[in-house]
Amino acid sequence: LSARNITLEDLKNSMAVDINARQLLNEHIKGKINISDEDVKKYYEDNKPKFQRPESFRTRHILAALFTPKELRTQSISELQKNREYFFSKAEKKIDDIIKELKEGADFEELAKQKSDDEGSKINGGDLGFIYKGVFDPAFDEAVSKLSLGETSGKIETRFGFHVVQLIEKQPSELAPFDEMENAIQKFLFTEEAKKLVQDYVEDLKKQATIKTFFP
Repeated sequence: LSARNITLEDLKNSMAVDINARQLLNEHIKGKINISDEDVKKYYEDNKPKFQRPESFRTRHILAALFTPKELRTQSISELQKNREYFFSKAEKKIDDIIKELKEGADFEELAKQKSDDEGSKINGGDLGFIYKGVFDPAFDEAVSKLSLGETSGKIETRFGFHVVQLIEKQPSELAPFDEMENAIQKFLFTEEAKKLVQDYVEDLKKQATIKTFFP
């Protein structure tokens, strides 16, 4: 608030105006929008490309983070960036050693539990669940796309550090079924219709009001 030169009272007044405006608009559109089942079904049929899910895959991974969770908790950003080359080399050596252990027969899941820097997945043996292609770093997607089921990748570099990945399952691109998308479509159509009603209402208010412009 200080940085923006705004008082607490100014903020409260602004919030009050916003709440009142929302209540007014909600009252204006209440009961005036009816989205039928036929409307929802028609939108789905007319826009099927929008509901085409991309290819997905399920993997396990082991991460040698550029900056480990412990380092992020105990050092400042400036300190980490200053010693980036050191952390980079340390992470790369760690993943190289892990890949060597895997090649020598170590169990991927157990190694992930013991050595991965990804605190979210290590407890599950590095299992990331199903992920749509395009969500992760392109280097990650590219490496996974070259794997056969059960195969383990080489070293993968992303902005987070270094990974080694094992492909568990693959699913092809597919059309999301209507029953899974029905509620989302209903909400979308309602919102779009509400926007039109609100816009019309605001335009009517403008015609009835005397408007003064204080800034060019």
